[in-house]
Amino acid sequence: MNIFIRILLIVIFVLRVEASFYPEVENQDLAKVIVLVQNKKYDEANELLRNIRLRTYDWKNHLKLSKEDSDALFELDRQVSCMKYGTQEDYIKCFKSSFKRVRDESLELLKIIPGNKEEILRVAMLSNAVEDYETSIKYYLIYFDKFQDSVTALDYSTATESFIKVSDYKNARKYVDIALKLDPGNPSYVLKRARIKSLSGDLFGATSDYRKTINDKKCSPETKAYALTIKGETEVMIGNFTEAVKNYESAKDIYLLLNEMSKYKDIVNRVNVIRGYEKAHLPYPLGMIQVFFERKFSK
Repeated sequence: MNIFIRILLIVIFVLRVEASFYPEVENQDLAKVIVLVQNKKYDEANELLRNIRLRTYDWKNHLKLSKEDSDALFELDRQVSCMKYGTQEDYIKCFKSSFKRVRDESLELLKIIPGNKEEILRVAMLSNAVEDYETSIKYYLIYFDKFQDSVTALDYSTATESFIKVSDYKNARKYVDIALKLDPGNPSYVLKRARIKSLSGDLFGATSDYRKTINDKKCSPETKAYALTIKGETEVMIGNFTEAVKNYESAKDIYLLLNEMSKYKDIVNRVNVIRGYEKAHLPYPLGMIQVFFERKFSK
């Protein structure tokens, strides 16, 4: 999920740069792209990006950027496409140096115009992208305090990534809960809450949220497969190997339909391993007790 949030930051930042030069790019179009990416509707996001490109075709001649930065920006639509093929990290690497430079410029600008809403949010987002999580948290908290009426569910959800990275699961849970109040039932936010619960040790609470995501009719096949996979991982941690196999098998079927063969093969390998664990352990819930003592005495 962390990669996913970083890609959202790329989309938000780059499109804001373009919009600042081209007022004809409506804010609602930029918001639509973000929502489409968030819901893993990459083809639709690409189509909208292409439409924006047509309206701002000569943007490259107006932005005073280095060739490297210009080429990177020009590949935005390809980045969104590549998200579904698991190559996001390669693209993120290309942006990190640019992100840090822009973030540092925003910090300098805030010395001249302290309290500027856009720059505060930009520093918060870009600090997360360059893995400066303490700075990201600092500026998210300033933004939440000073501009509460402007904060969106996506802002709260994005901020949780920085809290997760510093193991502050209490505040991560606080802000994802606020995001869910603003956007009830959003599958991405429910999935993130499940992840936070799992990281903080609430494995049963996590499986409950994974189940909500899996059963949500609004959930995309990609998100459902991902939720099934990580629910399977959580069930293994609990000691419910039979349920874990069921989850993995369901995820495997979805990946096959989506023609995601690398993920399909990975799940097949996992199922083979888990079936071995299943044979070596008592049925759930006795298996949970067995796993507990195995871990306790292995330390």
